[in-house]
Amino acid sequence: MTRARTISRLSAVGGGQTAAYAYRSDNRRIHSRNASGSETIYFYGADGMKIATYTYTMITYEGNAEIQLTQQSQNVYFLGKPISTEGNLVSTDRLGSVRSGGPGSLGYQAQYPYGVEYSPPTANDREKYATYTRDSATGFDYAVNRYYASQWGRFLSPDPYAGSSDPSNPQSWNLYPYVGGDPVNSSDPSGLFGLPPYGPGGPVWPGGGGEGFGTNPVGGSWGFGFGGGYGCYDPSLLGNPYGGDSGLPPWTFGLAQMWCGPGVLPFLGAGAGSGGGPDPQALLDARIDNLGNCTRILGGASASEFLKVADTITYFNGAPGAPGSGQTQNAVSGNGSSLTLAATVKYDVADTLNNAQGNPIPYVVLGRDFYNDPTVSQPNVLLHEALHVALSVGDPGLKTYLSQFGFVNGYGGAGGTDDITLWLKADCPSQKQ
Repeated sequence: MTRARTISRLSAVGGGQTAAYAYRSDNRRIHSRNASGSETIYFYGADGMKIATYTYTMITYEGNAEIQLTQQSQNVYFLGKPISTEGNLVSTDRLGSVRSGGPGSLGYQAQYPYGVEYSPPTANDREKYATYTRDSATGFDYAVNRYYASQWGRFLSPDPYAGSSDPSNPQSWNLYPYVGGDPVNSSDPSGLFGLPPYGPGGPVWPGGGGEGFGTNPVGGSWGFGFGGGYGCYDPSLLGNPYGGDSGLPPWTFGLAQMWCGPGVLPFLGAGAGSGGGPDPQALLDARIDNLGNCTRILGGASASEFLKVADTITYFNGAPGAPGSGQTQNAVSGNGSSLTLAATVKYDVADTLNNAQGNPIPYVVLGRDFYNDPTVSQPNVLLHEALHVALSVGDPGLKTYLSQFGFVNGYGGAGGTDDITLWLKADCPSQKQ
């Protein structure tokens, strides 16, 4: 099923325009006007995070009309996590909801799972629920690419991705729910992609670094601030990620060894790997940094937003005989499947695991051919699997989605789902071949 792409942009509220808004091309709000006529201009950092707001007035300087900006508020982040929003100190939970702080030094703030505040409600026009800004004029949450109604637990416009309705997954047919009906274990900072909760071993805020000790069974991990940190790496999987001596001081190994366990090497960095085998996360990050013509398949999301989703993926080596390949899907993902990882990719280069409801989840199993077949385009295989996670669709739904950008079944003479990877490798040509 192919749908027209729609993005929710609320431009005015009320017949008399009691409030009005304007946006830039990536749907981030850059201007607002409230009922009293006060206007605000928003500024963002390179990572898309709001850094300051300004009011403006028209003045005359040396006979020339000029715009004078006056700072209204600023946001401050530490390790990618907000510690001050709208000029007020705040603390947030793992989903990005403000739990204390705000205008007037607000104390503890509690919300029901979908974001409705416990009584009495606190001031709006600030970041409040799961990174969203709650507007006073409507009571709705501005979620960058859509608007969200906490009282209904749903977005006000459908999922903008044409392939998000997967025929094999009836739960995906409703295009309005928030994070698939699981607000406790997921968040959606951009209104486009569901993300795992922020916390140890995972992202702490959109665009931020990791926090805590994360583990990734293939190629390393990322964690503990600034997008890097101490991780755990099993050298029996693909070799030493450093290709030799890591150069880390001995105390770092002792500290990380307590978390990694015997026989597992600690390392510093975000999926660091420069020898002894490919690092899937680094390969995928490099591909996303150079999407070229394939940028258009993101449907309006930026490459950095897609990268945030990609960085949540955990990789497993499913090659026969590889350590851990005998584990079941349930053991690594909790999806209830007794199929082993080796059996999962018995005939495939790579496979994305599904949860118990049939939705793709950020666990990717890499097969023997991923490592051993020189004809395999590893970065595009990983991009293919990341699209499953980002769009929450299987191969039929992904093919339907990509068809609006020029993809056709059997592209390049390939069968199965290899045609998707070949089309991505060819830089997503718009001319059907």
